[in-house]
Amino acid sequence: MVMVGLLYPYALPHRRELLRLTSEFRPLFLGFLLAHCVFTLISPFTSPAFLPLASVSIVGAILMLALEARSDHKSVPRKWLWVALSLVSLLAVLAEFRSDFGAAHDGPPVIFAFIVQALLIWVSVEVFINLQIRQSRHLLLVFILSLLGVAVITMRVWLTNFGESSVIDGTYRESFPLFVSRIGFPVLLCLVSIALNNYYMERMWRREAISRVDAENNLLETLNSLARVRD
Repeated sequence: MVMVGLLYPYALPHRRELLRLTSEFRPLFLGFLLAHCVFTLISPFTSPAFLPLASVSIVGAILMLALEARSDHKSVPRKWLWVALSLVSLLAVLAEFRSDFGAAHDGPPVIFAFIVQALLIWVSVEVFINLQIRQSRHLLLVFILSLLGVAVITMRVWLTNFGESSVIDGTYRESFPLFVSRIGFPVLLCLVSIALNNYYMERMWRREAISRVDAENNLLETLNSLARVRD
């Protein structure tokens, strides 16, 4: 529901203005994250075949998040977006041919874990650069959550290869700590999306405050000029 609420404004007529205030990568980030949540939610009740698509969706979400963070301090060429979407599409095709990709009973493939960790580190670097330009507690929270995400993925890989082997019943077929890490990771990304939403709102309020002050100063200057002319 949180993702639907954050994504809904981008479907309204004023979405162009919203994209200008935020980023063209933001609705894609929210869309991929929503897709991951949906695939993860329905897989226990339908088919485990949705789990690979959930894994691909989380890669797409983090990739869009990295591009969104970069676009906040540096112009990102449009071709980067098409290259990113092409890579996600290729990953989805590979997931269809490789049915055990991202399957919970095998644990996350090492290469998949490396991709997610590398993207999260990229996000952390871009957000850190933004923090040097704009001091914001919301950006600081995004930075901390990104590093925490790296730690969660590292813990999941370690538990998969060296942890307990007992599993819980059901589609996921994994131990309880692994199940918690699987559910907890998208929750972290949801918190990131909320923090970024607050950051954009804070920046918009600051722009409006500056515009209001400028308008008041211009009005005062006009009144002073009129007063001098009258004198």
